[in-house]
Amino acid sequence: VITVALRTNRQWNIFLAFNVAISAYAAITLIGPVLLTGYVPETITGNPTFISAYLIFSIFFALYLFTQTDSKKLKILLGFITVMQVSAILLSNVRGAFLGLSAAVFFMIIYAIWKYKNLRHLLAGGLIIIFLIYGLLFINRGSHFLNDNSIVRRITNFSLNEETIKARFAMWKIALSGIKERPLLGWGRENYSLVFNMHFDPLFDAAGVGEAWEDRAHNVFFDELINSGIVGFLAYLFLLISIFISVRRRPLFVALLLAYTVQNLTGVDTLNSYLPFFIYIGLLNSKSWELSRDVSPSYSPPRLKAITAVVLSLLIATTSIFFTVQSARGNVAIHSALANLAVDNYAAFQENYDKGKKILQSFPYLEAEAIILLSSVVNQVAAGFSKLDNYKNYLNQIIPDLQRVTSRNEMEHRFSMMFAGLLINNASMDQSYLDRADNILKNLIGTSPGRKLYINIVLFSKQVRNALEAQANQK
Repeated sequence: VITVALRTNRQWNIFLAFNVAISAYAAITLIGPVLLTGYVPETITGNPTFISAYLIFSIFFALYLFTQTDSKKLKILLGFITVMQVSAILLSNVRGAFLGLSAAVFFMIIYAIWKYKNLRHLLAGGLIIIFLIYGLLFINRGSHFLNDNSIVRRITNFSLNEETIKARFAMWKIALSGIKERPLLGWGRENYSLVFNMHFDPLFDAAGVGEAWEDRAHNVFFDELINSGIVGFLAYLFLLISIFISVRRRPLFVALLLAYTVQNLTGVDTLNSYLPFFIYIGLLNSKSWELSRDVSPSYSPPRLKAITAVVLSLLIATTSIFFTVQSARGNVAIHSALANLAVDNYAAFQENYDKGKKILQSFPYLEAEAIILLSSVVNQVAAGFSKLDNYKNYLNQIIPDLQRVTSRNEMEHRFSMMFAGLLINNASMDQSYLDRADNILKNLIGTSPGRKLYINIVLFSKQVRNALEAQANQK
């Protein structure tokens, strides 16, 4: 689509300039809070892996525009933005992005040493200095001064005993089990979470990362094998190989392909990197046709253009109203219900909750997420209610809906876990809740026998049952 929309170098440059400008803003939103407040990147971005993968492409777009312009002022601006983007990646503390960026820089220096004979000694000396600096940091990584620096600590700690590395190995081992079970066509898109639950390996708990769920293998090749088996994996591999064949004489394009591939060996491919990846392929395609600045788009009759514009506008408006506006209205209603819950306004809660559920019925997974969120908050604020009957009202609203969404998403263990937890926590009100919770836990253990967490909750449920029986006997 993008190769049809952008037909000239000028159009491509304008489009990429907008991308670079937006990426500069994204870099500032990470750099500013980290430097000014000292917050960790996770607090600011949620998951810094996403923004760091996005910025790797933005660096490439900025450098590409740098080679396209003769304006010194624009070159200075693009150089400044590139420095900001690199700084944001370093401050994100994402090891995969750092490795990808390092691989690209190393490749470009090696290429320059081979290409420019007059600069060979200078570039080789610079490369040696970089290796020496990194070597000194690596050797002294345990010192108090360096260990206090999160960037240095992250880029020098590649021990197999490090938490995230151990977790990666555990996730890849789980992925291999799933691949062996369905090797040809895989499990379907976005279904690593099913494999993670069914083939859970206790090594993941031993890693100590404190995460109960994973929906990606954190390796793009394992993800493709899970998503679409050997068939899809070979298709993806062929895409990368065909791109490499096309860019092999364009060092900047090779560098980005290398950075993207290396960072995906330990990361995830989301829309933040997937869409820029296809922008990159579209740009490559336009360069392969050697389009000049003077090439104009093919002629279209004015009436056809007008009809196309109207149809596309209606299509965009319709889909935006349904997918964006409707889901946003549902989310707003659910958040209003959360606010009503916090101040114990049951009538307003019920009104907003029913409204949110009705809207989100067209978005089953969003509805499930919203109900799970509400059930979690019900547990958290229960102690603040002045009357027990008030709490029962909220509970009676939530439990039937939890039953519905968990049965609909049986393999999404997070939902079942929340439901079982809510039942166990409220067993003193109704001891039959324990029987329902035990049935859920039996199913969880049956589909994920290696999960120590589920065994512990079963034991906790038994302790609650024994305590309630002892209390009844005393009475």
